[in-house]
Amino acid sequence: MVSNRNSKVGLRILGLAAALAAAFTLSANAFASQGRGKCDDCLAHQLLTSKSARVSVIIRIAGKSSKVYETRLAALGGDVYRHLPIINSLALSLPSKNVSRLLRLSFVRHLSLDERVEKTDLFTVPSSRADTACSSMELTAAKWG
Repeated sequence: MVSNRNSKVGLRILGLAAALAAAFTLSANAFASQGRGKCDDCLAHQLLTSKSARVSVIIRIAGKSSKVYETRLAALGGDVYRHLPIINSLALSLPSKNVSRLLRLSFVRHLSLDERVEKTDLFTVPSSRADTACSSMELTAAKWG
């Protein structure tokens, strides 16, 4: 009798786990399809793999920034920390769970992940053949300064 009851409890737990896994997959797929074209790959990857409660994004907006836009962003828990008027954008921190709602706002044209970028010449120098030019002209770091 006890083992039968344990089996039923085990089946219920297994069913609940399967339902949660399906719900997570559906929400991830919904984000991916909703964000397609409006969201860069780095942000999509960050949202699908990170457990961080907040995410920093750069939002390209339609036209110039306005208090109306910022009020709508604040309603999503967003905190505008930088205005980028040259590129019609705002840098914003908001709860990760609200990114899909942010994508639905009519004035949001594109979202990008706002993170530190490090320059590297590992690709640039060989692909531009700058290394060949420097070596053929016998240039060294001492001669650059």
